[in-house]
Amino acid sequence: AGGFDGNFLNSAGLDDLRHALLESAVTSVGPAVKQVLIVDLVKQEI
Repeated sequence: AGGFDGNFLNSAGLDDLRHALLESAVTSVGPAVKQVLIVDLVKQEI
């Protein structure tokens, strides 16, 4: 599982991804992190 499973390019998928990134940032940096801004996203099929 993870933020990149499934269709993450739709609104709900981006919300899930943003939430997962926020949880990781708060764990790493601490409670000073309040939001995550996704500026650019590229999907690469391998």
